[in-house]
Amino acid sequence: MGDYAYNAVECLGPNEHRKSPETETTVPSRNKELDETIVLACDDIWDVLSNEALCSLLQHRMRYTDDLSLVCNETINICLYKGSSDNVSIVLVTFDPAPRTDPKCKSEDEKVQEVLFERAKNYLETTREQLLMESFLAHLRTFPEPRTPSFLVFCRGGKVQKLSDGFTSPNQPNGG
Repeated sequence: MGDYAYNAVECLGPNEHRKSPETETTVPSRNKELDETIVLACDDIWDVLSNEALCSLLQHRMRYTDDLSLVCNETINICLYKGSSDNVSIVLVTFDPAPRTDPKCKSEDEKVQEVLFERAKNYLETTREQLLMESFLAHLRTFPEPRTPSFLVFCRGGKVQKLSDGFTSPNQPNGG
């Protein structure tokens, strides 16, 4: 189990290697009134997001969508854009006090997504460059309102990239 390059010492047993199949397990007590979620995630999530940043992101996104799969995918997108490169996976388990989707927030999120995609389309129509998140973020900062939070751009990074991949700019040689 794990990285076989680390486990190349034949004289050691399975649990004596640097990478071991023996899991590290902690069983904390649960506060039913305060505990909102359990996050099961690989180390590459924690390499780029602190506990506080991840909790804040999850609480925010759960107010804007009730699709936990989408929340997980958006979190992975953020981690990938922040430099995670290995095994990036996350599972959420929610409890009763978890944030619920607010219809006003959901509507606001849909409007921001529309604006984001419209600005991405405009960017692709006016530039010869392939869409790079850094230059696209700089492009978004030129608009006074509505401000698109950087983390939201990264949440939608996969969708924006798919839009970019399928876009043929009239300014690009050979139509694409």
